[in-house]
Amino acid sequence: MNHIVAAILLFDKGARRLGIFGMWMACVILVFMVGHVLVEIVLRAALSKSTYVLDEFVGYGISATTFLSLAYALRRGVMIRVNLFLGALAPEGSGRQVLEIVCGALTACACGIVARYFWISVARHFERGTASETIAAVPMWIPEGLVLAGLIILEIELIAFVFRAAMGMASFEEDSRAKPMSTE
Repeated sequence: MNHIVAAILLFDKGARRLGIFGMWMACVILVFMVGHVLVEIVLRAALSKSTYVLDEFVGYGISATTFLSLAYALRRGVMIRVNLFLGALAPEGSGRQVLEIVCGALTACACGIVARYFWISVARHFERGTASETIAAVPMWIPEGLVLAGLIILEIELIAFVFRAAMGMASFEEDSRAKPMSTE
């Protein structure tokens, strides 16, 4: 039994690190988006020129940052959750634990289904060499692949969430309130 607990704790630690990696990737993409906007402003104001791809790249960046940061948001307890039933249950009660497990498992299943379809789409775009119909001709597997990466990281984090609930450990939300925010 101790081996199982150790394995779950190791999985949880790995999931946390993946979530942090996703968050940092989202931060890097955000910095590049801001830089691109600033370059576009300078080009338009000073030189009456444009990159002609700002809206496309910012759109890709927004989707990538959104999905890459989901796991970190879940871990920090800042993801929007509907606590209609959870609020009525005691934090340490078995009813709450069962509800957390069921909700986490259902969410992981839904996320897995979405990730599967994104995987099919990314593979299809890669095989066919599909590119955007803009001046940049971005291979479509790249922006969709970033979304897929975020979904996979979220899926792993949701599995860790279910494991934590099954072991009776504090939920991510309760755990994050107990500690100051860190990236460890």
